[in-house]
Amino acid sequence: AILAQEERWMDVGRAKAAAAMRTIVGLREVAHLYRGFLFDSSCVGSHVPGGPCTAASLQCLRGLLGRDKLVALVHAGPTRAAPLAAAARRAGVPAGVPAWSSGEAFCRSLAPGPSDERGEAGSELLSALGGRRPVRVFELSALARPRRWAEAVSRGEAPLASLEREGAVRRVSDIEDADVCYWDVHDGDELGSWLEATLELCAEFRVPLVHGKRASKTAQMLAPSSLRGSAEAAAGSLQRLGGMALGISKLEGHLEGLGWTGELSPEDVLLVSQDLGDVAEAAGHGMDALLLLSSQVEGQLSAFQEAEAQEQAARRRQLSVNQRAAEDSPAMLQVATNPFFSVFQLPSLLAEATRKNAEHRARAAVAKAPPDAGEALGRVVARPAPAPAKEDVLELLQRWCKAQSVPLPSAALAPPLCWDGAAGDGPAPADDVGGRPQQAVPGGMQGRRSSPHPSGSAARGAAQLTGRRQDAPPTEGPGAGPAPESVGDILSQLSAAKK
Repeated sequence: AILAQEERWMDVGRAKAAAAMRTIVGLREVAHLYRGFLFDSSCVGSHVPGGPCTAASLQCLRGLLGRDKLVALVHAGPTRAAPLAAAARRAGVPAGVPAWSSGEAFCRSLAPGPSDERGEAGSELLSALGGRRPVRVFELSALARPRRWAEAVSRGEAPLASLEREGAVRRVSDIEDADVCYWDVHDGDELGSWLEATLELCAEFRVPLVHGKRASKTAQMLAPSSLRGSAEAAAGSLQRLGGMALGISKLEGHLEGLGWTGELSPEDVLLVSQDLGDVAEAAGHGMDALLLLSSQVEGQLSAFQEAEAQEQAARRRQLSVNQRAAEDSPAMLQVATNPFFSVFQLPSLLAEATRKNAEHRARAAVAKAPPDAGEALGRVVARPAPAPAKEDVLELLQRWCKAQSVPLPSAALAPPLCWDGAAGDGPAPADDVGGRPQQAVPGGMQGRRSSPHPSGSAARGAAQLTGRRQDAPPTEGPGAGPAPESVGDILSQLSAAKK
């Protein structure tokens, strides 16, 4: 009985340790806890597939491969797995790191084969289509303007071209003839005014919109942070118009696609990402997540906080005066309804209410402050918003997970992604001739040394700051000019002239 009780205590301790989120300084701290690692493509380099990878992310990949870990890249976009892996090789990703994408999951869901090999999104899509073959697909990339035409040419053939050759898909040029409208627009491409017209036609002809940015449930969680013109925002607009939108996760069918089904279970895999939605999608697939607290996460949490404040303000407008008083200060309402204790508690509560009112008036005064001189003259003055503290970000993350019923990520890491918490990719400070390290200088000033005799632009800048002409003679020391006369000397000279 004692041993059984100890085992129960150990199980409770492990459950509490798994539920708690730990803050780490490098990926090395959690490398021994998992056998497989999935890296979002934006964590190892640029947001564009094939962009240059950072040295720290490559060190993480090599460190995991050196410990016989299974490593793969995942991407939320229309690019298929083979072109994505080839682009990763060109970017410097080591050999032996496969790739998976939501575009690959969508293409495999349309490919002919057993129904059990299709993912949840593929089965839902085919059930909505009624099993019609071949599937007629309208590609939104035909209306998009690429960010760079050279990049568009380097993408190769369309993702659905191979399926069209197999007879599983027929690509159409009109939405009214299509069964599915596929969002194969790459990041950075612009649809412009074509997007609104496309959504209206999809709602009119009952054509579902399919995108691979994130799952439909996750897109609803992050609706406040969806950018205008993005796939998530377009899906929400179509649903409000009465249409159907389906989102495919980049984790859909990744174990089968990567060949990890027989070797790993979802509990043995860690997803490394800097997207808040990946925390929810990893939990939906039974995986743990390591979240990079990047500016993207801060923006998503800030949008959630603002939406929460708006909902609270809208709910507060429907409350009565007594309900607002009970929400703001329950103790004040209790004292007002119980006069026996009011003599003892009312003074302190009034002082607290006075303090809160003063803080509210101070915030209102700051919000209504007059513009500075630059704004008064009509110039645009940039005021960057202060970055929230790390504690504030973690607190907002806990609130978001609690509001969305999503478990916390297993670990959090301050960007950039690194292996053992070392400094960035920049070189270490060089040593001087005397053996002392040189002081760090601002960017763009390397190689410049201060000189005791300023000349050129430095001398002109010093002359402008001091208000002295550059060719003015010195007033002290050798070679100095005549000293200026004082008022007393001038009066003495006038009195001597009169005499």
